[in-house]
Amino acid sequence: MKRIRRLIFLLLPALILAGGAFLFYRFDPFDWDLSLIRRSRVSARETLLTEVRGVYRLNTVELVHKTVFPYDFMPPDPDWWQVFHAAEVGEPDPKEQELLEFYRFCESIGIDLLSRDPGFAVVTLVARAGFELEGFPLEENLLWNESRLVIRLPEPEITEIIVQDPATGRYPYPGLEISPENWKRLTEYITLRINSFTDEKELIRRARQRGEEFIRRLAEPRGFSSIEFDYSE
Repeated sequence: MKRIRRLIFLLLPALILAGGAFLFYRFDPFDWDLSLIRRSRVSARETLLTEVRGVYRLNTVELVHKTVFPYDFMPPDPDWWQVFHAAEVGEPDPKEQELLEFYRFCESIGIDLLSRDPGFAVVTLVARAGFELEGFPLEENLLWNESRLVIRLPEPEITEIIVQDPATGRYPYPGLEISPENWKRLTEYITLRINSFTDEKELIRRARQRGEEFIRRLAEPRGFSSIEFDYSE
């Protein structure tokens, strides 16, 4: 029993640290970060405290992806006049309709896709995966004997999708004039299409693997020779 209590005392602070909520992050682009805790240096003048809340979550993996808007969301050389003509005569095919809606969205946030240089934005998305532990009674989900430990866990999932905002009020890329309100609309548009950038199954597989490795490192020194994980409800 003492071993289990010691394990719980080790797990709880680790979950708090690993699942802590931060307002701003700085990550390397195009990088799978498999660490549980990242250090972050943030200038105090850039930080605006909007909410303080408890987080019961173990994030074990994150994917950082940069996408270039609008170019990553349309073909290299779209025939806009064909798209407009098809819409005018009421016969756009599904791809033309999709392009038309994208053109109208860009127009609504101040990006003219007919311009020779419409500008662009590089948007950084951070997708985190791990275990949601809100209301999860950890002690009740540990089964053990002298040498064997079984840990019941919820299925891992994508727990957070974060857009890293620029530090300034206007996006710092030349040729793109966009207000903070329209920047928010742009990032919401991209976030809703996160599945086109991530392999959800692979992200969750890695989250499970890293979570199990992390818990094994905590449990093995307690003297358990067999550590198993149970994801059944």
